[in-house]
Amino acid sequence: MKIILFILIPLLVFYGQTKTSDTLVVKRKAIIFFKPSPVEYELLQQKDSLAINNTINDFNHYSNLAISFLRKKGIKYYITDKDFILVFYNNGEDSFLFERKREKDFIGVILTDINKEPLIKSGIVTDVELFSLMDDYYPDK
Repeated sequence: MKIILFILIPLLVFYGQTKTSDTLVVKRKAIIFFKPSPVEYELLQQKDSLAINNTINDFNHYSNLAISFLRKKGIKYYITDKDFILVFYNNGEDSFLFERKREKDFIGVILTDINKEPLIKSGIVTDVELFSLMDDYYPDK
């Protein structure tokens, strides 16, 4: 019993501190584009505004190209600056938690499928790279 409490208490504290508004919940096959929040963007700009602006501009450009394609194909996508991304698997019990702020890169893409672990690609992902990742991750399309 002590072992169960030892495991459960930290989890309850963690989830109790996590606001649902800080969490994107995904229960389906989807593409998730993650980026910094406006506050984080301002802080990053203070360090190196030119590099950050170029990076964000590239991210926006390539994600918009990809989103145009995803819309046409009817593929679900999200653009988020939420701190946590919680992906549920098909059985409804198991899940994968991605903590965006823990990643060294502040932008990237996550491919999800309810039948397997998500694929995370941090940094700038061009539309062509994303389509290649999709071909590998979703072989059955």
